[in-house]
Amino acid sequence: MRHPKAAIERVTLPVSMRGMGVTDIARPHSRHIDSLRQYFYRKRESLNMLRVICKADVNATPLHLGNTNFTMQCKSIESQKADWKSKALHGAYANELENEDVDQESTHLWIRKGNAFGKTTGFMMTIQVRFYQQ
Repeated sequence: MRHPKAAIERVTLPVSMRGMGVTDIARPHSRHIDSLRQYFYRKRESLNMLRVICKADVNATPLHLGNTNFTMQCKSIESQKADWKSKALHGAYANELENEDVDQESTHLWIRKGNAFGKTTGFMMTIQVRFYQQ
């Protein structure tokens, strides 16, 4: 429901941060991978089978148990917002929101209420960006 040329970073930002609020499944996925890795590493000393699995898993599963230095790469919400603000076109609107003259509550009340159709919301967000492009 977003405009084809809209900022991708804004889609998964929470509505409280002026995004569209779509759940980013990469973050919970990354947390689950990390917790499973911790479980395997914690239990491998007591269970021989897990020790063998950890040694054998060299890029065989998403857990990458054979690589003890592996970390999931998932952008934080803050870095995602920084990427949005650094864009030449879309960042102008994001940076304008930081002004003290902007009423943060009422500016995006229409998004939080959710009374508009998804397509309308997408076009309104595009209009906001185009207005601040000038």
